[in-house]
Amino acid sequence: MLGTDFRQIANELLAKRREAGCTFEEFRIFAGKFLPKNSPSKIIHVAGTNGKGSVCALLESAYRAAGYKTGLFTSPHLLDLRERIQINRQLIGKSDFCRIFLAIKKRERGNLSFFQYLTLIALAYFEECAVEVVILECGVGGRLDSTNIVHSAAAVITSISFDHEEILGDTIEDITREKAGIIKPGMAVFTGNMPVAAETIVAEISKEIGARLVKISGGVRHFESNLEGDFQGKNAKLAHMVLKDLGEILPVSDGAIKRGFATAFWPARNQTVPLKNGSKMILDGAHNWEAIAAQLAHIRRTVHGNSTTLIFTSTKIRQCEPCFAALEPLFHRIFVTNISDVDRKISDALLRQLADKYAPKGRFIDIKSLAKFLARPESAQPTNLADFGSPNRGASNLIEPTNLADFTTISQQIGPIFNSPNGEIASSAAILTPPANEIFFPTGEQSALPHSSTHSTNETYFVTGSLLLIGELASLLISEGALNREYFYYPTKTLQNWR
Repeated sequence: MLGTDFRQIANELLAKRREAGCTFEEFRIFAGKFLPKNSPSKIIHVAGTNGKGSVCALLESAYRAAGYKTGLFTSPHLLDLRERIQINRQLIGKSDFCRIFLAIKKRERGNLSFFQYLTLIALAYFEECAVEVVILECGVGGRLDSTNIVHSAAAVITSISFDHEEILGDTIEDITREKAGIIKPGMAVFTGNMPVAAETIVAEISKEIGARLVKISGGVRHFESNLEGDFQGKNAKLAHMVLKDLGEILPVSDGAIKRGFATAFWPARNQTVPLKNGSKMILDGAHNWEAIAAQLAHIRRTVHGNSTTLIFTSTKIRQCEPCFAALEPLFHRIFVTNISDVDRKISDALLRQLADKYAPKGRFIDIKSLAKFLARPESAQPTNLADFGSPNRGASNLIEPTNLADFTTISQQIGPIFNSPNGEIASSAAILTPPANEIFFPTGEQSALPHSSTHSTNETYFVTGSLLLIGELASLLISEGALNREYFYYPTKTLQNWR
């Protein structure tokens, strides 16, 4: 039997990522026996392809500003497994995490998955601590997601586009049906901007089940928040709609919404962090075509090509090159790198071919060597990366396709998948120039949050393509003493004078 050492338990849980776990119905039955029957918490269940985390952060921040005790369950984590489970933006304690894990392990039959365990730990912890409002983010999809065992007060579907096709299906219609699986009778259902086909399916399911559908409205209205990026205005608008509509069961004043949005914090989404050598990184976890496309206008305004290097990888075999090709013209130098997660990575050989296609501007460097390069004192920065060696060019465990021509053919099968303002599907070329009638919302005043640093820099690195990349690179830089870990966690004193 394991003891209560958090690292040991975390490693055991992380090893379960390779396991499928029990069926949804088996998990629902087990959870019903393990969790309390009547939780007093109001749960807001959030699904969608992009924007889930940001909307969750905005909702949680507003409810906390209004005086509610909040529970937040999100994924993935960047540095610490406990980031996924927070109360009032404070991570679950290690002892509580271990205690609840062991209680579950004692009763289950060894067939729960990584995410099933985390879902149960979160819900049990929130119940123990008498949380009043739970913001619960789906992992993948919705219908068969572990989080869908709950009876929520409301469902939010932020957006619909292509991602996790191997699980959710290859069409917008299939993906929508999976995500709309969180809709339940009698609840309010809130939707952001999505393709017409997706809107139609959500409306049909809501009507059939007996749920009340509330769609995001048009019109020009500025919703300020502390989250950086043009697209965050849309997320703030959706969160504001949820907060106002649910006012009868969860009253929140306009002042609380304003304070909550002004201090909302969501790491690795257009987050600028300084390195100790004087350089800085802009971190954004955009990991699919829709998310990258939504970033392009913001990148043009904030990234200066002559001094900014792109650091990129992807775990999406079908979307890797289209995303890379859209970003490539905006940067003067590009490092294509890898991640260590053998279950999620694209082969190093394929990433190297992608970098070589754009040589000499682009080059491949493995992530550990890259971290050492970024961590060096500014005075010691070499003009090239030869000092750091080169990964073994002999590739093992290659995944299909094994050459760039095949890779390009597969990537082209994605087709045009960016939502235009009228709900139609725009061509991929249209993404490079946002439509003139697209509404962008400015961010609010900068508060004393980690990503607000105005540190002067000599070199800027824009890191994108995968949250797994950001988490691993940040962890390596912290180990090198080049990056402050605190930039990734909510400052505890931000709200202390509000109530």
